[in-house]
Amino acid sequence: TKFLVSENKKTRLKGLQLFHTRHWHASVKDMQKFLDRAGIDIPLEELKLVIKLCKACRMWMLPKQTPKDRMGGPERVNQQVEFDFLIYKNHPIGHHIDRYIRFSMLTVVATRELESCILCCLDWFRFLGHYAELHVAGEGAMASDEFGLWLQRKQIRRILAGKDQHLKIVERHNGLIRRT
Repeated sequence: TKFLVSENKKTRLKGLQLFHTRHWHASVKDMQKFLDRAGIDIPLEELKLVIKLCKACRMWMLPKQTPKDRMGGPERVNQQVEFDFLIYKNHPIGHHIDRYIRFSMLTVVATRELESCILCCLDWFRFLGHYAELHVAGEGAMASDEFGLWLQRKQIRRILAGKDQHLKIVERHNGLIRRT
């Protein structure tokens, strides 16, 4: 116990390592209980550090959880569609992609203004019908009130991506198109 009450942190940690192994690799809670009963006050951070550095305990720790997919994806075609503009060889192109089947449609337009947004949507409607949700970047004509009203009249819910957020699927496809 003389190591555990030492003023020197290095000596105290060495004593805690011995204490930890001699008590069958006790947990933080158990070590705290033992030390409290003995009247020895040791900071919780030091106890956690000893267990974190213990080779035998590290082997038995659970691995970090792997990232999981969200379960809120679309269940049918035209439920969720992403829309964005890309510039390809100095020509603006409206790019729709369905999140369910990953069907992609490109429409070459003159500008990236409101009329072009509507033209791209009408082009999609002609082939696949109306969609329920349209996910768009929160910038330019796609974020304008006029475009929002036009979509509302068609009973389409518009979801704007926030600042520094990206529409992952359509932007990934845009990158593939630019490389060709």
